[in-house]
Amino acid sequence: MREFSGLEVRPYCQTADMPRVRIDRLRVIAYKTVFGAVEYALMGRMGRTGEEWPMARPVNNFAAAWEQKERMEKQIEQARREESERASKRDIPPSARAV
Repeated sequence: MREFSGLEVRPYCQTADMPRVRIDRLRVIAYKTVFGAVEYALMGRMGRTGEEWPMARPVNNFAAAWEQKERMEKQIEQARREESERASKRDIPPSARAV
């Protein structure tokens, strides 16, 4: 079984440029701000124990956060498919490719 090497993205940050990271899963996290408002943040990570990275500006609406998650998951799936296709093309012997 092959492992997916992840989708390379630049995490969201208001104050500084962050290095590009690889993610293979996303989740929406809800938290309460100091002022009592509930915000939803989209977090991405690589592997089971990987560090989490913010993927978008936190929003007040769960539906909007979920929509961002769905959009990014499609990008991850596309990258996973492309990587799998490249790997399978490398595994085919040159004599079989010409057919």
